Amino acid sequence: MIENFRLGVKDLMEIWRKVLLHDTVVWLESIGRLSNEAFSFPQDLWVRVVYDFAIAYSKGSVHREHLLKSMIPLYLGRVASFVRENWDSSAKEVEEKIEHLCEVFEQMKPYLIERWTTG
Repeated sequence: MIENFRLGVKDLMEIWRKVLLHDTVVWLESIGRLSNEAFSFPQDLWVRVVYDFAIAYSKGSVHREHLLKSMIPLYLGRVASFVRENWDSSAKEVEEKIEHLCEVFEQMKPYLIERWTTG
């Protein structure tokens, strides 16, 4: 999954730059350079990516099928990070972390609203 993420960073950055803010792109590039042992795709970055892709999909600024397919390596990177973060966690701890991710989505809603209205 991490290698698929890195391949996406290498091959899909042209599409991602049309969708994501410059700081987000830089953050993704830096994650792509991390070793497998240090690999981490933070929750707040994931939320930004999801929100920005939703905006781009809604506005049709990038061909929608290409947009959705380009998100696969990002998703795999987040899943790999989640698995690494929770490898030794109990089911209850994993549920709590998923709930926390939901809270991050809620907390970052102003980011979505601002980007949605300003485009």
